[in-house]
Amino acid sequence: MIAGFAVMALLRLNGFCLLEPDSPDYLFTSKALANFQGYTEIDHPAQPPHAFRPPGLPLLLVPFSRLFPLQPLAAKLFVMASALAGLGLLFVVARRALENSAGALAALALMVTTPYTLLHATEIVTEMPYLAALLATLWLTMRSEPPGRGARIAMAVLLSLLPLLRTVGLVWIVALALWSLLARSRRWLPEIVVALGVNALWVLRNQRTGALTYFSGMVHDFETLGLTGYLAKAADAAGYYVYAWFDVLLPGVFEGKPLYDRFLLTPSPDLGGLWGIGWAFAAVITTLAVAGCLHRRQRDGGLVLLYGLGLVAALLVYPPRHERLIWPLVPMVWIYAPVGFALLQGRLARGKGAASEKGADGETMTSAQRAPYLVAAGFVVLLTAWQWAPTLGMVRTNLDWMLDRDGFQERTLPPMYYADWRAAGEWLAEHAPDGATVLTRHSDIGFTSGLPQDSVRFEEISPTDLHRRIAALKATYLAMPSTLCRWLAPSHLLQGSPVYNFEPVYEQGDVLLLQVRPNRSGEESPVVATPELEMALGRCIDAMERLPERQDIRRRSAQLVWEIRENPDEALKLLSPLQNAEAWTTRGQIHLDAGEPREAATAYEQAANAAGAGELERTITRGQARADRLLQLQERDQGDALAEEFERIRGFLRGMQFLSAGLALKRMLPYGEWEELHEDNVADDPLPAELRPTRDLLLGEWYERTGQLRLAERAYARSAAAGDRNAQALGQRLEQELRLRTNDSDSPPAVWIALATDLAGRGHIGRALLLLEQAAERHPASAEIHRRLGEIRGFYGVSAQLD
Repeated sequence: MIAGFAVMALLRLNGFCLLEPDSPDYLFTSKALANFQGYTEIDHPAQPPHAFRPPGLPLLLVPFSRLFPLQPLAAKLFVMASALAGLGLLFVVARRALENSAGALAALALMVTTPYTLLHATEIVTEMPYLAALLATLWLTMRSEPPGRGARIAMAVLLSLLPLLRTVGLVWIVALALWSLLARSRRWLPEIVVALGVNALWVLRNQRTGALTYFSGMVHDFETLGLTGYLAKAADAAGYYVYAWFDVLLPGVFEGKPLYDRFLLTPSPDLGGLWGIGWAFAAVITTLAVAGCLHRRQRDGGLVLLYGLGLVAALLVYPPRHERLIWPLVPMVWIYAPVGFALLQGRLARGKGAASEKGADGETMTSAQRAPYLVAAGFVVLLTAWQWAPTLGMVRTNLDWMLDRDGFQERTLPPMYYADWRAAGEWLAEHAPDGATVLTRHSDIGFTSGLPQDSVRFEEISPTDLHRRIAALKATYLAMPSTLCRWLAPSHLLQGSPVYNFEPVYEQGDVLLLQVRPNRSGEESPVVATPELEMALGRCIDAMERLPERQDIRRRSAQLVWEIRENPDEALKLLSPLQNAEAWTTRGQIHLDAGEPREAATAYEQAANAAGAGELERTITRGQARADRLLQLQERDQGDALAEEFERIRGFLRGMQFLSAGLALKRMLPYGEWEELHEDNVADDPLPAELRPTRDLLLGEWYERTGQLRLAERAYARSAAAGDRNAQALGQRLEQELRLRTNDSDSPPAVWIALATDLAGRGHIGRALLLLEQAAERHPASAEIHRRLGEIRGFYGVSAQLD
């Protein structure tokens, strides 16, 4: 079985490095260690010390980083080797715990066929090295003979390594210490002290660097939430991990989008929980494992039980949530569940006076003894066969890519995992100017680009925060998946900005590179033109017809239909066959954008209760809050509701969320086409008179921030005529700017500088740059103009790399 698994793992290997953001970081920090640069983030411009992820895997990868730096395939071969060692140790430990080979073979079969094992064995993650080290220490504790010097050295090294691979490895050390004291077996106490000492040095190092750690994250959460809020968060985490536990124990039995789904061209099948029977099966299996541990509590079982309880307690307060964190308990369950089953079967058989039969080996076995073993064997066969389908599907998808690399993207529109970031990095290495930097969700683009970079989750960031991140990094390029651009980087992030223009410079292998430039005009600049979006929609529709089971392509199509045609009915019709959390979340967003908060609230409520809601928790919560707010405003007095909405739109404009502000204006204004509002006289204006100046002021700001300066002038003039002094000042400054830019003015440098300073302070930095460039041409001898111009160019980064 292990040899067969090795063949599957070899067929699943590739050079992609996109399971988690951790994976590229392991390679970068390993290269830093191999080059004697310390445990630092060498892909970041400042190369700060790293403390968030422990250094165990980077240390183990140092030899590979010396010979094959930043090569994912070499690192994956090491992880695969550790997986094979871990599976071998699992069989040895299971056989010793059960004292026969049949149960050990069953445990091995269940682990070999689960898709999670193949996934963790063929990606750059710590699960398999951690599991191998964990089972090795467990095997050492199970040995009856006194440990020799070699065993003690091995135990000290392995115990020291466990928390350096996964922070929760400290739980195993603490469990071993408690078990040693409770079982009066203190033979491993010196090795425990050594391991705690090694990891104390790691903690002290992190404190000296002041870098972010998991522990500091927990402290921050406690200080922010307080005791009650922290306990509520822990209770919420408990619910998440209960579902995650059943999912990783019996993959594909329950509804949802498992982690391995992103490696498949077709959605992984599920059994819908088997009408509740799946929950009962998972509970029974877990109970049998606990019973097996209790039966061997004086030996290894007590240690494993303490570890399981400690790990669950740690995960409740651990800042990140992920199904990977609970998965290391699965091998323990398959080791000790047969022990519990044998114990239960023996008690049941002793309680019955069953007729005996003569076995082929001459031993007597009662019919009562035979039946439970047949049932258990049938269960193992059925579960391994069921797990086998997505496992082979992962291999088959990878083979499709290997056999047709050129046509794979166009033919299949594969999941984001298969985006060719290395090719994009090679393009950057050849074309990017000196001093260029990259802002990306997928830092493995730095493997081949060699450019400094920083990581950002485009799907969760606001336009304001994105601008701050670009400014902090002086980012020259943004890198994101092209086919998922509208989902992972919504369009409001990349257009309508008075600060930056985003120019597409590369699109290949499902990667889109956008070059960041100053927006000197302040006009809205869409990244992807409508004809190109129509082409993308056509590809999605064609792929949806060829692959009707691909839910991700259907969601992409619905999002594009809404964005291009603004037809909610057509977009929602495409989503009608889908009932998972992602589909309901997409429905909710479409309803919100279409000004239908009641329908949006219903959609988000359905999303919260649908399969896969855990991964979209924050998105669903934000959508529900927004829908509830709009519903409350609709039910209140119209004048008060509009006044409150005006304040919210003003916040949008201050926060550079221009499309959000535009949509809000479009939804709230109580008459026809909002573009008609630039007319001086709108007949039968139903807006309360006291709100009209504020309305016109906001429209003036919106027009100005979208580059419609003449319309902005007229809106400001209407508001100023009604007595709004802010509108009067804004209108005067806008009139002065247009005069300076279009006329051959002899205004002194101070006038240019004052106006540019005001523009920059109000967020129109690109227009300020243009104004100062014109001022420098008009007054070439003015040192103050050149100084201010240098400051703004410094905000954008080195001018040569941008222009």
